[in-house]
Amino acid sequence: MNDDFKSSQPVTSVVDEPTPQVTPPVQKPIVEKKKYSKAFSFVSVLLLLVILGAGVLAYFWYNQSQELTNLKSQNTDLKTDIENQRAQNPGKEDATPTLKQTESELAESAAFRHSCVTVGAPCSDKVIQKVIKIQEPVFGRDGFAIVSMTDGDGANGAKYYLKSSNLQWEVIYDGQNTPPADVVKKFAIPADFL
Repeated sequence: MNDDFKSSQPVTSVVDEPTPQVTPPVQKPIVEKKKYSKAFSFVSVLLLLVILGAGVLAYFWYNQSQELTNLKSQNTDLKTDIENQRAQNPGKEDATPTLKQTESELAESAAFRHSCVTVGAPCSDKVIQKVIKIQEPVFGRDGFAIVSMTDGDGANGAKYYLKSSNLQWEVIYDGQNTPPADVVKKFAIPADFL
């Protein structure tokens, strides 16, 4: 019978097969978000502001240089006109004293125009006439000058009190009235000049 048992059932070895074990899920360590993104954003915004600021400064510098170039060209045009008139009429005196300007008066006029542009006063030849109050044969007195600005219709405009310093005229007061006492005292404006 032994043989029958052998033939009726296949021979299998009894070996314990390993049972699959379930491993617990591996937890990834929680990593805090790096703060590089905030620093990068801050640096980017700061760089953008610097670039914008540089652009604004370049724009203002360009405008100022254009104004200065325009003033220089106006001065050159005036000098050329005077030279052309003198060449056309040699030996003749000018009929109008306003056309007869010396080199120093032209330079002072250009310096005054530059001062006007600096303080934002209108200086257009089409609209404004400059009337210089001269108390001595030279422009101004003791380094001071008064320039009255009038519109084309002759209406009264502002007076600009100028003080000469370092060969340039600076506007020290502008208004329709005489300067207040503190301005007169600060810049030592002569009383008889007011």
